[in-house]
Amino acid sequence: AEYMGILNACWLMFDNEGEIAASRAMWSIFQHSGLPHFPLFLLELSGHGLVWLAASGWSWVSCSQADKDGLDLRSAFILGLLTDLVWVGVLKPLARRKRPHWNHSSDQIATINAIDKFSFPSGHSTRSFYIATFALLTLSPSHPNLALQLYGWAGSVALSRVFLGRHYLFDVVCGSAIGFVNAMLVVWFIAPEVVRSDWVYSNHDWSRIQLKNWL
Repeated sequence: AEYMGILNACWLMFDNEGEIAASRAMWSIFQHSGLPHFPLFLLELSGHGLVWLAASGWSWVSCSQADKDGLDLRSAFILGLLTDLVWVGVLKPLARRKRPHWNHSSDQIATINAIDKFSFPSGHSTRSFYIATFALLTLSPSHPNLALQLYGWAGSVALSRVFLGRHYLFDVVCGSAIGFVNAMLVVWFIAPEVVRSDWVYSNHDWSRIQLKNWL
């Protein structure tokens, strides 16, 4: 009960007429813009947990068992996807913030009603920013443009949640922050080997200094 009160107090600071009005205005502007909804539904699908779990699971299975560094990286990534589900699965029932009343729940993809009927935090936002931050911390030296592209995608996914009426602004802002922190926890505390691997970085000293600077 104490933790629930803290969570409620945090989001109630933003659960006011201004935030709700801004969120509804974004949704309304898009609805009346004449722009096609299909790209936003694609963004919704691209950030879905089942899609990423299936794709990363296939990547792990197809990876050569002799490639220990590759397996470590994939295992850490999958672990982060699972911890993301835990964060969202715990926080949503605790906060119990209802989704915007203008949301059309009938067109949502593969949801678990007991959890997904709640709005805070946005699971798509936590997941997409986890993925972008994981890439930043593990792959940016060898793929310098990948993290930037993924952050652009993650931001688009987060905004699409408001434009589609799935979430309020505070849901996606906090969801994005949770995803960022989740990646930091996974990479630095749970699976530090993925940033000390020659497969990921060619310079061990640089990788450790760079990660510490980020933290």
